[in-house]
Amino acid sequence: MSPKQGNKDPFCLVKQDSGQNKALVPGQEVTGQNTMDPGSDDEDELLLLDVLLESDSDEEPEPKRKVPRIRRQRPNYWESSWGKLYRSGDLEDPTSRACKKFRRRWVLPEFSTLQELIRLAHDEMGYSQRETHNGRRVPPLPLKVLGYLRVVGRGHSFDDVEENTGISETAFRVFFHDFSERGARFLYPMFVSMPSSAAEIRKVEEHYARVGMPGCCGSTDVVHVWWDACPAMLRSAHKGKESYPTRAFSVLPVLICVRGVLIFVCS
Repeated sequence: MSPKQGNKDPFCLVKQDSGQNKALVPGQEVTGQNTMDPGSDDEDELLLLDVLLESDSDEEPEPKRKVPRIRRQRPNYWESSWGKLYRSGDLEDPTSRACKKFRRRWVLPEFSTLQELIRLAHDEMGYSQRETHNGRRVPPLPLKVLGYLRVVGRGHSFDDVEENTGISETAFRVFFHDFSERGARFLYPMFVSMPSSAAEIRKVEEHYARVGMPGCCGSTDVVHVWWDACPAMLRSAHKGKESYPTRAFSVLPVLICVRGVLIFVCS
C-alpha cells in the first residue's frame, strides 16, 4: 500500500505530528509517510492511553442525590379494630357472642389459647412485649400473633392484616416468616411428638375412653397443602381431587391440657 493512497481503515487511530502519522483516533484517514513503522507500536499504545485518561479526567462524576428520609407518625395500634376487640374484655366470657365469633374467625378453641400462645412467643421464642422503642410506637405482640393466626387459619393476605391492625405490610411480612421459623425451632419439639412411655399413652387414651372409645390414642387425618411452584415434571403425580398440586401430611391430633388450657398437639 503506497502512502499516497492512504489508509481508510475505520479502526485505525491517527495523530499527525511533524510529518509522523500515528494511530490515535478511530476513523481518521492516514496520509503521509512512516505510517507502517512497526517500531512505533508501543509508543502508539501509550499515546492512546494518555488520550483516554485525559477524556476520563475531564468528565466530573455527578454527585449523588440524597433523598431525605421521611419519618411518618406511627398509628396507635390499639385503636385498630383488632386492638379494640382484644382489649374489650368481651373475649373473657366463653359464652359471649363476641367470643364465639372470635373462636370461629381465628380457629381457636378459646381465648385462653391465644393468651398461652402469646406467653410462649415471649418466654420460649424470645419476642419482646414492649410497645415503644426510642420514643416511637412498635406493633404489639398480641396483634402480630392475631395477624399470624388469621393468615394461617383463613388465608388472609398481609394487606388485610395492615387494614385491621395498622401494622405495615412490610413489617408484618418480616414477622410472619420469622415467627414461622422460630415456631418450627422452639414450639414444634414441645408439642409434636409420639408418646414415649406407657404413662403418656394412658393419659392420651383417657380422653377417648370418656366418650366410649377405650384404647384409642388419637384420630388420624390427612391434610392437603397447596404446593406452590411445583416442578412441571411432578405436577401430574401430585394432582388429585383438588385439581392442583398438593403435598399430603398425615396428622394425628391429640388433646392435652397445658397450664389449664386445652391444646391440640400433633404427631
